[in-house]
Amino acid sequence: MAKNITEKQLKNLDWLATTGSSDYEVVQAKDLDAILLGYANRFKDELLINIQKKQITASGSLEKNIIIKAPYELNGKSTLDIYLPYYAKFVDKGVKGVLDDSNSPNSPYQFKNFGMSEDGRKNLKKYISQAKKKITASDVSKFKSTKQEDKNKNIADTRLNTLIYLIKAYGIKTTNFYSNAVDKSFKGLEKNIADSIGVNIAVNITK
Repeated sequence: MAKNITEKQLKNLDWLATTGSSDYEVVQAKDLDAILLGYANRFKDELLINIQKKQITASGSLEKNIIIKAPYELNGKSTLDIYLPYYAKFVDKGVKGVLDDSNSPNSPYQFKNFGMSEDGRKNLKKYISQAKKKITASDVSKFKSTKQEDKNKNIADTRLNTLIYLIKAYGIKTTNFYSNAVDKSFKGLEKNIADSIGVNIAVNITK
């Protein structure tokens, strides 16, 4: 009986070895790839719009590091990867502050202390020098009691320490620049594939 069942199963799967029939049609990978790339580029455009609209970065590093890889086959699935800098998720969801979480109450991320790595300080210092709106001397004096500033430090270091304190204390505001772009850009992808190629394909977007 087992042999009969196996033979029947193999017979039912004979179409896999064919190039198509009245019931099945082979999908041309290049057609599907073109659709995926079109949506990916739309997503990138939407990201750039959101970055500018929300004034997320002054350095331009986020915009320059959005990378779209060509679609490829993986485990029988067409896959397309879009890469962003690792910190994009923090900008998108926001980060709760050590003292206050009102800027991003629903974020899964939170600062645990007021420290910052040397690389982080360098990047933030670069941001200050390029940002249009800088922390003023009055801002510094307002929070002077919260940090024991070395009198020999120049105003740039004082501004930097103040900015670090404010970021760590009150967190990073949720922007949803990425989440909103995904929802808007990839809407209707499955239907578009079905209409263009004539095949219903399940779409899985992993953020």
